[in-house]
Amino acid sequence: MPFKSGIEITEECIKNNIKTKIILITFEKSAQLYNQAKALNVHGYILKEFALAEIENCLAAIENNNAFYSPEIEEFMSTQESVIDISILTPTEKKILKLIAQNKTNKEIGEGLFISYRTAEKHRSNIVSKLGLNHHSNSLLIWAKENQDLFL
Repeated sequence: MPFKSGIEITEECIKNNIKTKIILITFEKSAQLYNQAKALNVHGYILKEFALAEIENCLAAIENNNAFYSPEIEEFMSTQESVIDISILTPTEKKILKLIAQNKTNKEIGEGLFISYRTAEKHRSNIVSKLGLNHHSNSLLIWAKENQDLFL
């Protein structure tokens, strides 16, 4: 889409309390996108290369109040290494990651760690880069909530 991603539109629908069922149709085989879609309770996730074959099954599943994710993306996810090595993060970055998982803002993180909110922003950016996440607005928050067991 030219201006917003499907995830961003989904987030806006949730934020604005728009009751609709969302299906992502994408070329992207990405663990991050998959995890974001799952976290946002997206109803369908179809890979474009299989869209014609899967759209009917997807719509039928959604009509029966079930989610539908392309078998190919599910297979791809099962082959992905689920353990991410957070030892590459500094002790401060790990503290910030814990606070992010608790929904703390940059200002709250800064106040709690006696650093400026801009320093907290920079740490967030470094964490996103080190973990290989997309630089979307909530990608780190979603990742932190889904992977709390790695750093708590």
